[in-house]
Amino acid sequence: MKSFITIVLLSLLPILIFAQTKISGRVVDNMNQPLPGANVFVKDSYDGVSSDLDGSFSFTTEEEGDAFLVVSFVGYQTEEESILLTGKDINIEIILEEEAEELGAVVISAGSFEASDENKAVILRPLDIVTTGADADIYSALETLPGTQQIGETEGLFVRGGSSAETVTIVDEMVVQKPFYTSVPDIPSRGRFSPFLFKGIIFSTGGYSAKYGQALSSALVLKTQDLADQTLTAINFMILGLGGAHVQRWDESSFAIEGAYYNLGPYVNTFEQRQEWDTAPIGFESSMNYRIKTSKTGMLKAYGSFSYGDLSLYTENLDDLSTKDYTRLRSDNYYSNITYREILGDEWTLFTGASFSLDKDWIDLNSDRVKQEEILNQGRITVTKQVFNSSFITFGGEAQNMIYKSAFNDLSGKIDEVYLAGFLETDIFFTNDLAARVGVRGEHSKLLGKYNLAPRVSLAYRLGVYDQLN
Repeated sequence: MKSFITIVLLSLLPILIFAQTKISGRVVDNMNQPLPGANVFVKDSYDGVSSDLDGSFSFTTEEEGDAFLVVSFVGYQTEEESILLTGKDINIEIILEEEAEELGAVVISAGSFEASDENKAVILRPLDIVTTGADADIYSALETLPGTQQIGETEGLFVRGGSSAETVTIVDEMVVQKPFYTSVPDIPSRGRFSPFLFKGIIFSTGGYSAKYGQALSSALVLKTQDLADQTLTAINFMILGLGGAHVQRWDESSFAIEGAYYNLGPYVNTFEQRQEWDTAPIGFESSMNYRIKTSKTGMLKAYGSFSYGDLSLYTENLDDLSTKDYTRLRSDNYYSNITYREILGDEWTLFTGASFSLDKDWIDLNSDRVKQEEILNQGRITVTKQVFNSSFITFGGEAQNMIYKSAFNDLSGKIDEVYLAGFLETDIFFTNDLAARVGVRGEHSKLLGKYNLAPRVSLAYRLGVYDQLN
């Protein structure tokens, strides 16, 4: 019996030896430098090994037929090579490409960098906003940065002088027509948005993407939070008013609603004021947002807000110090947007969105009556395709309908503008130290009856590990 088993095992030995395939080779980077410690294995199996100090590796596998050899290393893109396992030795050299790793919103890698808006921008977190002495106001915090100015109590964000209209506020890629509360004499203006609504605040005082246009001196890009972390309810009582909020979290979606009423009357009557109030500021604010994951890579976001304010005061008349000017301001503001983002396949990303802004101001200046109304409707679509390991091509278009109505006593006027634009941009890496973002934007204004072509070029050169020139 033992002799029979021995004969059977000896007869099977050539088959077992034939079924084993020896795989060997070397793992290097694109400069032909060895990568020690790289993981090398046959996909969907336990057969594999780590590369040696010189990048070499060798192991055997009993797998047969078509297979994939997977090679991975920290800081480099994982490579999969198709191989045929027939029992014959396989010798192969694997070249790994550097992979950009994202740290916060700044893109870095072992040997290159990205010439992106984020690299030139100042990136703030909500906690940064509430700890700068800026009263939790995004725009007041930004005014502490180089290149920005506060022009008296004038509303808006001023960059290197100019007009506040040259700075645009963008929420989830959609333009906000009136991101500030309307200002009155001697009273500073605030922004309408809470910093905790956003997961990222990117402020660029340099070059900006071809996705944005209309002679901007800077761009404030706000990216809202995704799904809420948990369900919670909050109620707050203050000497100035009261408010409340509720956040509901489900598995694949979340909903949040909040509202607040404030009345500065008790505060004004208790403490001495520099301003001579006729009616202390009162107001109401509310907002809601809904988030839902439409797939593993898709997200639909909807946001809406409303605010109302009323105040009146007396100010010194600069022409006649014996008299005072009376100013009253009542304002309504509505803003809403809906956006959808999805990754299509391995190389395509789709973004589409629509927004609506409406701002109304009723202003009394002594005996004069002024009414202003601004409306903005916007639609946008953007498509991004990965063309190389770290390079993308982005293209798309947008349409805006801007309506401005103004009335002064019995006189009134209206401006109706239709603005169309298309854009295309890409990243180009000349070397590991020199990169560029090149784009072009075509625009048409119905009001002006003109076309415009705006090329955009951003260059970045890395001077050292921690320094770069933009």
